Amino acid sequence: MIISSPQKPCALTKRVQELMDGHTDRSEEKEILDLFRGADNSSLNCALQQLDTAALFNDVDDHWF
Repeated sequence: MIISSPQKPCALTKRVQELMDGHTDRSEEKEILDLFRGADNSSLNCALQQLDTAALFNDVDDHWF
């Protein structure tokens, strides 16, 4: 996965990247969504700036939870 920002990855970015590495199953997709739901504004902004959002949206797809 490509990090689009040269700054040091934040903790949220690191965890989402770990979950996205390889095949992302339903439980990992749910954890990613839960992480985003629970993130404060600063952490969420950091992660969205650093993550490859096209890959993120591809990995967290059309499953119903």
